[in-house]
This record gives sequence, structure tokens and C-alpha cells, in this order.
Amino acid sequence: MPRAIDKSYLELIKRFPLVEIGNDSMHKMALSVLNKYMGLDITTTGQIAYLKVLTTLVDQYERSRYPAPTMSPRETIKSLMQFNNLRQADLIPYFGSRSQVNDFLVGRRNLSKDQIRRLSKAFSLSVDCLFSDLESQIKPKPQKRAG
Repeated sequence: MPRAIDKSYLELIKRFPLVEIGNDSMHKMALSVLNKYMGLDITTTGQIAYLKVLTTLVDQYERSRYPAPTMSPRETIKSLMQFNNLRQADLIPYFGSRSQVNDFLVGRRNLSKDQIRRLSKAFSLSVDCLFSDLESQIKPKPQKRAG
């Protein structure tokens, strides 16, 4: 036997129907509904169910309309350094040596599995953002000239 539909749910549906968000105008309206309920003590199951679905619809629209830029592991670490005001020396515990930090940052080497694991844990990063096929093109070390 189906449950009775909560009156608060129906009121919210009238305000903004739960349909795919297809443009910026709909997105703006959906955000205004969500913002109205931010921080309020939501007690009815109807409100909770509605807001969960609306949040999912907003998230889907934003992901399709504004995809997150992809960064290489090198760009990720450089951004992390800049954001946290870190120097190369601050990364030595995660890389093992100053030369390994430098070689990675200038593109002469990729991260090892251990370095990925240590950096991921220390900075709460997904290992996925530190591992990339894009990093397969390593800059060769310059050859010293004989003589």
C-alpha cells in the first residue's frame, strides 16, 4: 500500500517541480529553493525527500554545465604548494629527497606509488588526481657533453 504524500512535499513541488534542470534560469530558481531551506530545521519527511532530489538535480546540472577542470598530478601538487604556501623543502618527507621533489616538479620524473600514497594521505587527496596517463611524457635529462 503506497504511503500518503506529505503535504509539505506537494507544496515544494508546486514551487519548483522535480524535473531535469535544463537552463540557467531553472538553475537559479532551484538554488533559491535550496537557499531558503539552508540552515533551517527540516523536520518533515516530505521536505527531506524533496530537497535530496533537488540537490541531486542541481548537482547534475552544474557538473554538465560547469565541468571541473582536470589537472595533471604536477599541476595538482604545484597548486597545493601555492595554496598552502609550501616550499619544495616542505615536500621532502613525501618524496624522499630534495632532488626527487625537484625532478618531479620540473617534469623529469613521475610520482612513485609510495609518493602517491604519502601525498594522498597527508593532503587528503584522491589517489586518482595524483596518477595520470598524461604524465607519461617525461622531459629527458640533458646529456653532459664530453670533453
